[in-house]
Amino acid sequence: MQARFMVRSFNSRGAPGSAMKSLSDIVKEQHGERPPQDDALTDRLFGEIMRLAEEICVLQDRLDTAQQLSQAGRSADNASIDAFEVDESLLRKRLARHQVFISEMFERLKTV
Repeated sequence: MQARFMVRSFNSRGAPGSAMKSLSDIVKEQHGERPPQDDALTDRLFGEIMRLAEEICVLQDRLDTAQQLSQAGRSADNASIDAFEVDESLLRKRLARHQVFISEMFERLKTV
């Protein structure tokens, strides 16, 4: 699925123009047309990369939960992991880790 962003065009005086351009239209004006199969393939590949990144984040959280349960001397089976209550502090820590992971992934993808 391709996100569509709309940008209002401005005339030379900065007054809003009547036309609305999509982000993809602006990119096409600056960089030229890309073959349609490239767009579909790129969108599909990006979607799969994001799906895998999401799975990695979930696995990191489950591993962290198993480690927390183990340190507390509790069983780290699937039922215990699923029932684990995340406090505010741990949630913030996990969200920060996710943000760093996703940011680093995007930085690496810029060079591809």
